[in-house]
Amino acid sequence: MNKLIRCAVVVLMLTPAVSDAQSQEMRPLSEILETAAAPYPSTRCAGWYQALMEWGGKERLGDETWITTDTARRSVFLHSVLIFNQESGNTMETDVELVAQSARSIADLYLARMKSNYAAQGEAYGQDELIKSDMFVCQIVAQLALAEVGDLDQ
Repeated sequence: MNKLIRCAVVVLMLTPAVSDAQSQEMRPLSEILETAAAPYPSTRCAGWYQALMEWGGKERLGDETWITTDTARRSVFLHSVLIFNQESGNTMETDVELVAQSARSIADLYLARMKSNYAAQGEAYGQDELIKSDMFVCQIVAQLALAEVGDLDQ
């Protein structure tokens, strides 16, 4: 009877962890564009580009791809900060920190997914429909952000 009670307690303790893990599952960005908070698409794409840069590295991506990816990452990040700051009432520095924390969390989710994909299939994102879909959406978000914030190198 004691073992049964211990097992029941362990199962109950693990149940919230399963629910939390399931709630962390990313949905394709295209599915949540209309319902997400205004800065979220840019923040998510900042995380995506950060993860891509960290996974690939400068050597593997090559100079041109690295520069293009970094420009997109910085543009969507700044765009997200500007959108967030319009409504937050915070200082710009506070909002930069908040967006950076969110983008880092998102990058970590993408990196974990890439690592898992690589371990299971030998490819980080080539067969992952969510990542491929988000890559396409983030290219559009980056183009829009770049048009709004301009080239950050000028």
